[in-house]
Amino acid sequence: MAQEGLAKFSASGSGALDSQWRQSFNPAIRAMAIDNSKLYITGMFGMNRIDIAGAGNADPSWQPDLVNGYVDTLAISGTNLFAGGWLTTASGLTNVTLVRASTAGSGKVDATWNPYPHRTDSQSACVTGLAANGDNIYIVGDLISSAAPHARAWRFCPLPTLLSLFKARTQPACCGEI
Repeated sequence: MAQEGLAKFSASGSGALDSQWRQSFNPAIRAMAIDNSKLYITGMFGMNRIDIAGAGNADPSWQPDLVNGYVDTLAISGTNLFAGGWLTTASGLTNVTLVRASTAGSGKVDATWNPYPHRTDSQSACVTGLAANGDNIYIVGDLISSAAPHARAWRFCPLPTLLSLFKARTQPACCGEI
């Protein structure tokens, strides 16, 4: 059975295709993240939340408020979904490269969380990789800050420290250029 765009296979046995779980997205999906019962996907179409059980239906009530741009990477920690890339607008924030949305409710982007990893020499910066674990987040991308003029990746930082790092343009001991 042919299936385009997104498919679910068994991780055990022969790796059979789940023919009941049917999703098709065009344009292509750029990133995925999964929690206990939902699959979060992103591409040029925005972001969607999909049930991992049954037919894999998309949740029409989950609508992160992202406008223009793209998301290249996703990571989940608890009820937080982190999205990295480059967006024109998200919950009133402009030219953002990293946002945090809720996996609960409508998926609204949290405008109070804005670490603003960026380039000071252009608006072309983007976050290309994320990993979240508890209160920590890894960020990889084409980023330059005044504290680390040639950084292309950052080490683990507690989220509150990361936020203060970029707002104050300082470099705490837990973070730094790699």
